[in-house]
Amino acid sequence: MTEERFEARVEGVVPASVEKVWEAFATGEGFSKIYEGITVEGDWRVGGTVVWSGEWEGKAFRDEGVVIAYDQPRRFDYTYWTSFWNLPQTRENTQTISNVFEAVTGGTRVMITQTNIPSAQSRDHSVKNWGDILNRVVERLR
Repeated sequence: MTEERFEARVEGVVPASVEKVWEAFATGEGFSKIYEGITVEGDWRVGGTVVWSGEWEGKAFRDEGVVIAYDQPRRFDYTYWTSFWNLPQTRENTQTISNVFEAVTGGTRVMITQTNIPSAQSRDHSVKNWGDILNRVVERLR
């Protein structure tokens, strides 16, 4: 029997150019500026690894992923495994996160989709987290 999996989607407009939004989401330096205390290191090419580490919600973590699409400045997709869900690091427990950026009047539309989430509670947490990240990017790039 296959366990039910969930999907998180967040969308919004950032009042900045696609290039600036790309830098915030798809580079370690940009992401680290949005979330102080989190380090992002990566090999920013398809097949390259990305590691997020630091402290989140009072807990030390080290999360990992692999870049699966890198079409600057339009799309950045990667696999993602997080230690927060207390699940073994297996293919079944790895999510895919898709970030799509589109120039629109007034800035850049950001569409984030995270798939293969193990529970409704984790999905809700991811939706809140991505919404918080999007809000931080809006504030930083305003």
